[in-house]
Amino acid sequence: MARLEQYKDDLLASCLHLVLSSPSALTDSTSIIAPIQLALKLGLGYFPLASIGLDAIERWIDIVSGDQDSWFGQVLPPLNDYLMVQITTVDDKDDGDTSAVKARRRTPSRSQTYKAVAQRAFLLVGVYAFV
Repeated sequence: MARLEQYKDDLLASCLHLVLSSPSALTDSTSIIAPIQLALKLGLGYFPLASIGLDAIERWIDIVSGDQDSWFGQVLPPLNDYLMVQITTVDDKDDGDTSAVKARRRTPSRSQTYKAVAQRAFLLVGVYAFV
């Protein structure tokens, strides 16, 4: 995990995915904090990485026991960026449904993906309030 800082771009994203998806028996709760923080920071621009970071937090909530307050105190602040951004979308004003418009409606847009990530971040903050 110490070498994560050396990598950039796709290699860094792949390494973060590997580290955050690895079994909890391979690491401890304090050494996983930095990769989670980095994944959440980079996830603002690459949503699959944000989802991986949120998955890791959800998994580690059950694993972290004695030092919950300090662990959450380090992990949850990067979620603030997800909660503070307001998303504006432009509605389609075309009444004609072409096949391209129908295809675009079936795939989630960038704003829909961001809303889903922001909603998960909001739920994690709420879960911490009741832990």
